Amino acid sequence: MGFFQPGNGGEPPMDKALACLGLFLSILICSCASKPVDPKDLPAESQNDVAATRWSYAENGLVMELASTDTLNLFEGAPHTLLLCVYELSGREGFEALAQTRSGIDKLLECTNFDPSVVMSRRRIAHPGATESVVMDRHENARYLGIVGGFYNLTPARATMLKAIPLVEEHDGALWWSKRSFQPAVLNMRLELGADGFRPLPAQEK
Repeated sequence: MGFFQPGNGGEPPMDKALACLGLFLSILICSCASKPVDPKDLPAESQNDVAATRWSYAENGLVMELASTDTLNLFEGAPHTLLLCVYELSGREGFEALAQTRSGIDKLLECTNFDPSVVMSRRRIAHPGATESVVMDRHENARYLGIVGGFYNLTPARATMLKAIPLVEEHDGALWWSKRSFQPAVLNMRLELGADGFRPLPAQEK
């Protein structure tokens, strides 16, 4: 009496205890991640951890949706195709400096390594009325994605877009003690390509 009898459909007390212990430990020891956030929006106390982030290569780490209007790159009343150059960058200062002037835009449209911050550059052609989804690998050390368009009616402020690759905050360890780190997340950029410039589109809800 009182002992576990095999075949009675029950479960040994020791097995129940071990199962409960395993569940308890799985709750205490976890790896949790936050939603992606722009690095500049993180609080000052997080910056040391952000600085330790490894900006590694990631397959399909960059996603762009380019929605061209029917009046794309309008000139003399007619739409035209649009030359684009997409940059992966380790820093933003050089791109932002060139984006201030028409001559700087012309330099960016050369789609070359204008300074050491350029990790990768590639050309694309957008067509009036077309919406295109572009998925690209993120190369090592890339922290920003920049795009420039060769509009006929060029206004520098509207001809470029630059976005930081977001980070997710991760915590590994027990509930009462955990190690915080940051990892690069997938960057999603949605743009409307219009008659004379870019317009950011809101993120799609998942």
